[in-house]
Amino acid sequence: QLQRWPDRASEIAKNPITPKLVEQGLWSLSMAMMLIENGRFLVKDITSESLNRKPIRISEIVEECFSTLNALRNEKSIVISKKITGAPPSVMNGDILLMRTAILNLVDNALKYSRWYKKVHWMLEYREKSYRFSITSASGVIKEGDKKRLFKMYSRGQQSDRLNQRHGTGLGIPVTMRILAAH
Repeated sequence: QLQRWPDRASEIAKNPITPKLVEQGLWSLSMAMMLIENGRFLVKDITSESLNRKPIRISEIVEECFSTLNALRNEKSIVISKKITGAPPSVMNGDILLMRTAILNLVDNALKYSRWYKKVHWMLEYREKSYRFSITSASGVIKEGDKKRLFKMYSRGQQSDRLNQRHGTGLGIPVTMRILAAH
C-alpha cells in the first residue's frame, strides 16, 4: 500500500474540491486553536511583565489572520478591503502569539457577524510611536445597552442574517481586551 501513496496523493491533488477542503480544514483547526487559546488566557494572568516581547510586524499578523479565516470569508462571499497609512515605528515590540490571538478574535467576529455579500474593511494606521488597528463589518447595529454587555465574558452577539450561524463562546472579546490591556 505504501507504493500506492504517490498515486493517491496525485489523485487528491488533481481533485477540484481539494483546495476548498484544505481551506475548510485550516479554518476548522484555527477555530479549535482559538478556543484553546482563549480558554488558556482566561485562566492565566496576562500582565505586561508576562509578555514575551519581540519585534512584530502587525500588518503580517493581520494578513495571516484573514488568510486563516478565508473559508468563512469565501462561504459568505465577503469582500475584504484594507488601508494602511503611515510608516511603521522603528521599534514595534509585542507578544506575537498573544497579538495573533487578539487579532484573530477580532477578524473572526467581523466575518462571523457580517452579512453575506458585504464588505469587511480593516485599517492600520502607523503613528510615530504606536499603531492603530481597526476593523469594520457590515452587520446589524449594536444597541447602546448591548455595547457594555458584549465586553463581558460569555456574552454573544446576534447574527443578523440567520444563515449558517456559527455561535461564538463569548470569550473572544474579553480575552482580546485582556491581551490589549497587557500590551
